[in-house]
Amino acid sequence: MNNEGPLQQHAINKKGSRFLAIFVGFIVDVGGSFLIGIIFAIGYAIVMAANGLQVDQIMTALNTIDSHPTYSAILNLVGCMISVLGGYLCARIVNYSEYKYAAILAAIESLYGLTFVLTADSPIKMIVLIILSAGSVMLGSCVRVWLKRKKIKRLMSLKKQVQTVSS
Repeated sequence: MNNEGPLQQHAINKKGSRFLAIFVGFIVDVGGSFLIGIIFAIGYAIVMAANGLQVDQIMTALNTIDSHPTYSAILNLVGCMISVLGGYLCARIVNYSEYKYAAILAAIESLYGLTFVLTADSPIKMIVLIILSAGSVMLGSCVRVWLKRKKIKRLMSLKKQVQTVSS
């Protein structure tokens, strides 16, 4: 008979690679945000072309899309949701010290974001977005830890039920 408890037997306690966790979180967050931006720009250009705008008008509109508050808000919200996913995946892959490695991911992404501050039209806006992104990454790790704790409680409850039935 195995003396290990259900948590030791379960993959919920298996530690993952911290480097892989940070890499995947970074790629999902930065790559996903980039991909969503491209998809949004293509969709926006198609809508404008369908409304009869010429190519130069479409290019001008795409270059000034940041000044349109509705589109900026939508893109920023989707970007934050992708950052939550990146933080969640980082925490899930590493599966220990989740907040620590999510904070490392957030710091790396913040440094990456700071490279764009000097060339941005609005450096203050970029800094705010960097802070929002870092907070979103940490929120993703919080979601993972909460779900992990919920699963542990469910396993412990199951263990108690099995023990009372076998008694």
